[in-house]
Amino acid sequence: MVPVPVPALPTVQSLGISPPKDLDPVKIAREWLEDFQTAVSPSPGDVIDVGKVLDLFQPDAFWRDILSLTWDFRTFFGTTQIKIFLQDRIANPLLGDKTRLNNLELETASVEKPWEDVEWIEALFTFSVGTWGGGDGVFRLVFTPEGTWKAHTIYTNLQSLLEHPEKVGSLRDSLPNHGTWADQRQKEFEFEGIEPYVVIVGGGQSGLDLGARLKFLDIPTLILEKNQRVGDQWRNRYQALCLHDPVCKYRIFNEHSLRNHTCRV
Repeated sequence: MVPVPVPALPTVQSLGISPPKDLDPVKIAREWLEDFQTAVSPSPGDVIDVGKVLDLFQPDAFWRDILSLTWDFRTFFGTTQIKIFLQDRIANPLLGDKTRLNNLELETASVEKPWEDVEWIEALFTFSVGTWGGGDGVFRLVFTPEGTWKAHTIYTNLQSLLEHPEKVGSLRDSLPNHGTWADQRQKEFEFEGIEPYVVIVGGGQSGLDLGARLKFLDIPTLILEKNQRVGDQWRNRYQALCLHDPVCKYRIFNEHSLRNHTCRV
């Protein structure tokens, strides 16, 4: 049986070297992001070299992807798993440019020291996926004995669909020249002139939350609920139900400790 590597923090002791002083985190993060951009999105027609991408990561690195490249919530640990992920999703010729990361832009970067023996550069960035989506992410760089900065973690998160921009500001619903809000809602109920793109099975808390989010993206969605009314799964379980209840915090002092407590009223 092959032993499974145990995740560990990149401490100064495990790395065998301390980062230099007087760092320029923005410069370091930008240079790493530029190398990453070149590796994952070379010139049109060029094949992605997965090895060049992996050279930018620690052997025990993490890649956490939320929907942007996998259409799932996935975490890949170690360069072996990351390599398979890259081959399947980014360097797969069958997908072409559909999952190609591009337009990577650095937002902020700073030196962080969450623990006494752990120090890294944490950076926020934005990106686009193919020609259909956009997202944001985080990466953390650690200093290696070779004198280079490599990623210990990277997080990619889908935030938007380009053909379905969020209905905010001027994109919010506006009433037509005739009819009322109720008329407009009735047309939505009947799917007049359009078919649903997504079907959600179950009108519980998660189903309603997902339906509201898709509506915000202007994606027609049909929610199917087996009970007579939406919310009956709550009504049939609890004698009373209170949502959006106020939450307050108070502090208890004593001679030995200071603790935060939460109360609901």
